[in-house]
Amino acid sequence: MLSISKLYILKFRTPTYYLELMVRWLDGWMVMYCLTIQPSSHPTILFILFSSVLLPSYAQTTFIEKAQEVGIDHYFQNGNLMGGGAAVFDFNNDGWEDIWINGGSHREVLYQNNKNGTFKEVGGLAGLGNTANYRTTSVIAGDIDNDGLRDVFITTREDTPNLLFRNNGDGTFTEITEKAGLSEFVAWSTTAAFADINLDGYIDIYVGNYVEEFGYLVDRRAQILSGYDHECQPNFLFLNQQDGTFKEVGASLHAADEGCALASAFTDFDNDGDMDLMVVNDYGQWVIPNTLLINQQLEMAQTTFTEIDSSSNANVGMYAMGVAIGDYDKDQDLDYYITNIGRNALLQNMGDGTFVDTTRFAGVEDTYADSNFTVGWGTDFFDVDNDADLDLFVANGFISALSFNKTSLKNPDRLFLNQGYSEEKGGVTFIDESAACGIGDSSTARGLAKGDFDNDGDLDIVVTRVSGTSSSAYVRKILYYENQLNNTYNWLKIKVKRKDNQEVFGTHLRIVIGADSWLSEINGGSSHASQHSSIAHFGLGTATHADSLIINFLGGGQLVYTDISANQELEVLEENAVTTSVFSNDERNVFSIKVQPNPFNAYTIVSFDNPNAQTFSIQLFDVVGLPILRKETTNNQVKIERKNMPTGIYFIKVINENGGSRIEKIILQNW
Repeated sequence: MLSISKLYILKFRTPTYYLELMVRWLDGWMVMYCLTIQPSSHPTILFILFSSVLLPSYAQTTFIEKAQEVGIDHYFQNGNLMGGGAAVFDFNNDGWEDIWINGGSHREVLYQNNKNGTFKEVGGLAGLGNTANYRTTSVIAGDIDNDGLRDVFITTREDTPNLLFRNNGDGTFTEITEKAGLSEFVAWSTTAAFADINLDGYIDIYVGNYVEEFGYLVDRRAQILSGYDHECQPNFLFLNQQDGTFKEVGASLHAADEGCALASAFTDFDNDGDMDLMVVNDYGQWVIPNTLLINQQLEMAQTTFTEIDSSSNANVGMYAMGVAIGDYDKDQDLDYYITNIGRNALLQNMGDGTFVDTTRFAGVEDTYADSNFTVGWGTDFFDVDNDADLDLFVANGFISALSFNKTSLKNPDRLFLNQGYSEEKGGVTFIDESAACGIGDSSTARGLAKGDFDNDGDLDIVVTRVSGTSSSAYVRKILYYENQLNNTYNWLKIKVKRKDNQEVFGTHLRIVIGADSWLSEINGGSSHASQHSSIAHFGLGTATHADSLIINFLGGGQLVYTDISANQELEVLEENAVTTSVFSNDERNVFSIKVQPNPFNAYTIVSFDNPNAQTFSIQLFDVVGLPILRKETTNNQVKIERKNMPTGIYFIKVINENGGSRIEKIILQNW
C-alpha cells in the first residue's frame, strides 16, 4: 500500500488533444484531482475538477486567502520587523469569534464578526485610539475579573508599559494599566500568556521580555561577527490579587528567566492539574536556551516554579520564535513544536518528564528556502481536514541574521498534513502539502491564530505579516485563510465554562473514538505573539459520534460525557461535574504519587504520601477509561501486577479519604 506521498503528472497526446492528469495515490488507490484538456488547434485550456475517482473521497483541504473580501484590511508596521500578533475571541459574547490584531506603530484593530462571513473594524468605536501612541508587539485575551467578558493584554516596546484593557460589555474597552498596578514595569516585551497558576480562580499574566543590550562576538582574524553576546531582560509574572490589581512575582517564584523571550505558553505538560510554563528564547545557543518550568503548586501546596533538568531534552538552544502545542501522536500527553531560524524542533513528550526530538523522522524540519535558512514564527497543531489527526502550520517570514546564519528573503509558509501512525515506519509522519492546499505566502509572516470564524465546522487561519514602512510598495497586509474543506468528515466543538465565570485556560479535553484517544489543551496564549480560539475543536473523521469526552479542569474537577453526536458545538459547565476537587489553598489536601518502574512489564509499584494511615483507593483504567481493577489500602504503596493485561497505556488514579486525587499515566511494554 502506498501512502500519500507523490503527485504524478500523466501526459497523453493525440492528433486532436493534449491531456494532463494530476494523480495522487491514497492507500493504494488512484485519486484524480483534475483533467486538463488542450485542443491542439486552440490555446484555451479547460479544467474539469474531480473530488475523487473510483473510491470514497480523499480529504481535500484548500485554503483561499480572502482578507479583502471579508473586510480585513490592515497591516502591522514595525521598523525592526519584530512582533505582530492576533487574538481570536468572542469579545461581545454573540457566539461568533472576533479578531484583535496588533498595529505596531498604528492603532490596534478589532474586527467584529458580522455572522455572515465578513468582518467590521470597530477598534475606533471600542476605544482603542490611544494605542496609536504605543509600539505594540503581541496580544492575548482573558477574563481577569470573572465577569464573563474577555479583557485584553497587549505587550509593547522598551519605552512604554504594557497595556491592559477591561471589557465594558457594551462594545467598548477601558485602558486600566495604571489602575491595575502594571504601569511601572517597562521592557521590550514580546510575548504574554494567561493562566491561573495558583488555582485561586483568577488568571495571572506572564510576560516574556527581549534584549536589553545587544552584544556580538567577533572573529578578529576573519574580521566578521561570529556570534551573539546579548544581555536580555528578566521576564515578568503578574499575580492576580482578585481586586483588579496585579503583583509582580517573577523572581520570587523562580519564573523570571533571563533569556531573550519571543514566545511563551502556560501548559500542563505533565498532566498533573496545574500550569507549567514554557519559555521560548531567541539566541538560545548563545545566551539562554528554551526553558520549561514545572509548577509545584499541587506538590508543595504553594506556587513556585522549578526548571526541568537538562536531561529532559526540553531546553533546546536555538533561535526560537514560536511554539505549537498538541498531542500529535495520540498518546494522551502534549507535544511541542518550536520554530527557529533554520531547522525547527518537534519534541515528542514521552510521558515521564523527558522529550525526544523527532523532527527529522516526522518530516517537519523546514530548514531551508532555496539555499538559505527559513525563519519560522507563528505555529500550531490543528486538524485542518477533520480526519482525526493533528496537522501542523508554520508561518515563515524573513528577518536578517549574521552571515554564518544567512536567511532566505522568501520563506513560504508550510502546512504539514499528519499521515497518522505507521506500523512500518514506527511512528507518526507528516507530508508538506502547502502548495496543494493553497498555502505558500513567502513574505514576512509573524503571528498565527486559528478559529472557526464562519461556524461551518472547519478551522480558518489568520496570519499577520510585518511591514517595515508605510510605503505602499513594501506594505504586507494581514492574511485571512478561509478553509474550503470539501469532504464528508465529521467534527465536534466544545465550549467549556468554569463556575463563577472563571477562565478555562489549562483545561484538558480527551476524546475517545473506539481504540483512538487523544488530548487537547485550552491555553491562554502561544504560537508567536498570538492566541488561538478557546473553543476546542476535534476532527472525528468518519465517526458519527464520539464514544466519550473526558474534561479535566485545573485542580482536579472532571466531567465525562458519552455517546456524543458529531457536527455540533457542545457547551459544558464545570458545576455539572460529578466529581470535583477544586479547593482553596487552605482546603486543598495535597499528596504526591510515584509509579516505578514506568514503563513496566511484570509489575509496578504505586507509592504515595500516607503519614496518618488514611484509607486510599487505587484505581486502574485503560486508555478508553474502562476500569481494570480497584484496591484499597492504609499503607503507602500498592503493587500492580500485569496478569492478563495487554501492552499499552493505562492510568492510575489514587484517591484519599477527603476526595483528593492524583492521576498518573503508566505504560505496559513487552521487554
